Amino acid sequence: MAKKMNQAERVAAMLDEEKVREYVTEHTLYPAVLIGGTKANGEERVQYRCAYCRHEWEKVYPHYHARMANSLVCPKCKKRMSPAVTLPRNQNKSICPLQLYDGVQIRTFRYILHVDAATFDGTPGIILSEYDATTVFEYSDVPKSFEVKLELTNYGFVSASHKMLFNGDGSKTSKFLYNAFCGWCCLTVASDAALEVKKELPWMQGYASFEGNSWLNAFDTYWARRVTAGRKPLGERHAEQTLDTFNVPDFPEVTISATQIVSRDVSEDVITGKHHMEYCCLSCGARFSQDTPYSRSNVECPECGISTGRESRLVVGSTCEDVGVFSMLDENTLLLRAGKVDCTYDEKFMPTYDRQEMYRAIIELNPGSDPKVHFLVNEGYGKNVVWVKKKNYASGKFQYSIKQIEYLGELDALKYTGLREFIDYKVQKSAYSRSIPISDIIHYIRFQSMYPIIEQLCKRGFVSTLEDEIHHRVNYDKTLSLDLSQKKISDVVGLPERLIKIYLKDYDSHSRLEMFKALYKLDPNVREEDIAWLELYGVQSTQVADVLQESQMSIMRLCEYLEHVRINQCFEPKSAITDWRDYLHAAKTIEVDLTDNKARYPSSLKREHDRAVAKQKLVLDAKKDEFFQAETERYGRLYSYKTDEYMIVPPKDMKGLFEEGRKLNHCVGSYSDRIVEGKTCIMFIRKTEEPDKPYFTIEINQSNSYVVQLRANSNRGINHSTEKELVKFLKEWSKKKKVALNGAA
Repeated sequence: MAKKMNQAERVAAMLDEEKVREYVTEHTLYPAVLIGGTKANGEERVQYRCAYCRHEWEKVYPHYHARMANSLVCPKCKKRMSPAVTLPRNQNKSICPLQLYDGVQIRTFRYILHVDAATFDGTPGIILSEYDATTVFEYSDVPKSFEVKLELTNYGFVSASHKMLFNGDGSKTSKFLYNAFCGWCCLTVASDAALEVKKELPWMQGYASFEGNSWLNAFDTYWARRVTAGRKPLGERHAEQTLDTFNVPDFPEVTISATQIVSRDVSEDVITGKHHMEYCCLSCGARFSQDTPYSRSNVECPECGISTGRESRLVVGSTCEDVGVFSMLDENTLLLRAGKVDCTYDEKFMPTYDRQEMYRAIIELNPGSDPKVHFLVNEGYGKNVVWVKKKNYASGKFQYSIKQIEYLGELDALKYTGLREFIDYKVQKSAYSRSIPISDIIHYIRFQSMYPIIEQLCKRGFVSTLEDEIHHRVNYDKTLSLDLSQKKISDVVGLPERLIKIYLKDYDSHSRLEMFKALYKLDPNVREEDIAWLELYGVQSTQVADVLQESQMSIMRLCEYLEHVRINQCFEPKSAITDWRDYLHAAKTIEVDLTDNKARYPSSLKREHDRAVAKQKLVLDAKKDEFFQAETERYGRLYSYKTDEYMIVPPKDMKGLFEEGRKLNHCVGSYSDRIVEGKTCIMFIRKTEEPDKPYFTIEINQSNSYVVQLRANSNRGINHSTEKELVKFLKEWSKKKKVALNGAA
């Protein structure tokens, strides 16, 4: 008994890939072969070989774009070819983008949408199939043949009563027809049968052909009306109820406020390719003109001096801005609307605006508790507005970012929230994005309503840390670094006021705040200059904690000694503090009196470090080796990794650890105690072809999974010029094992 086909298989059986292949084959020209050429004085002098008769000739072009713009005709055999390509270097095949000749010009496409007539369950309609198409040419000294490769990306059948869309693998999709088949750089090819059945398709009325993509939108509009003709979807009905409750005014006539210079392309020199442009600076109103290499070249206003490369942007004909508008519906209800404002400039630089409202957030404020949020999305097409209520406004699907914010009216409810400061920071903190997602605004309003201290945090300058805190609570429902239930800033951030003032002198970030809190916890008397010194030389708070755990001292004294070592022993603090920690630990193991400052702060850290480590090796015993092997076996399962070139493995025993330090001339042999106590883990980096030969040694902090140090022979680091493959391997390992390299590679 034959297996019954499902819908996807039945629709796929109606596809005719050969028709598409035939169309591409008929419209593909062989490329001429580019055999040489020179550029000089803006001109290109190019030598060609005919793909048919192998005749060679030369042609001169004013620039590259002129050379690639048209097809070629051989002066000898008169056959037409596409713009020339060079011969493949290492193989006799070349994969080319899809270039089709329509009888007038050659056009490049990425996708082909094939439309054909079909009947499904007795209902006439059209079957659509979209292909990612490429052409593979086979060469000798000229192209000999070619193969058309088609990869099915989407297909489906639609009619007056059917909408069945599928991904290329046969899985069903609920996409709009426009989204499924309006691929970038897509050519639509319709069969004669499809053109015949067009008159029977209600959404195709008024369309002469299937060219373009507006008819795809027309089907989506038709289908939406058909689906909702009997009973509206639940989201639409909830949106109507919400809008009946709240009287929402029309979207205001917002204009684009971004600083910009509008340009108009007057003429182009066919020889040099230069454009004569006219400009209007919307900042000062100045009008000027000049010649530029490209129509979109950066320009500077001669009157006010603003530049499109820095302070403003260049507009060629039209522009679009993502705009948000705040207003109050009543004293306790905030309305946030977002949408696009399109602006088109005429020849006199006079603007014409078109506004489309896309999102509405109606927020019922309730100080002290979480506000009630009504989030509405416009899912209509064109002038057909259809509001649908959504529950999860934080979904990635609705991460609409706003670049321009307008405030209408007094907005008394926002006066003491810090929202404006938060938005200003988000919109201006990046020179590239300069925008804020709607969800970030809504979450800020929510949390500020529940925790009024957020206003003070924002106005004091803890904006970035506050942003991280809100994101962490929304996504993981956990506190990150701020105790928002407190009433005072110092209690919220966990720092005294004197350290808050020091912290706010520089950049605000979650990691930097955690460093300040850790240092304050280690030493409540830590000074501003001590923190600045530690930040300057990249010394981590965890490294400071390790030293203070081995021998109690103030952070001021720690910084003074490390500065002494830096100046007198040319030992960088970030590395010196690690060796100092190891020295202090080894000294305790061999019972050195660390109450003696000469022992605690040795005059030669490197010399005393090596001596203490050497003595420490003598006290190793067999019992400790058992614990050692158990611990390395445990963490070895976490961090071991191997490729064809390199491998990361744990030590087998303490003897292996000792030999690693001896052969590489560094102190890793003294790390056995720290490994046994679970304070650190040591792994060996080997070349796979030399598994027993020491290469690099790596120390990992298990508490936060970051690399403490990475050393080769005589404590040298990685050479990024000669050991690029090792760096690549370590980055791959760190990603797989979720370990932070911390600048080690």
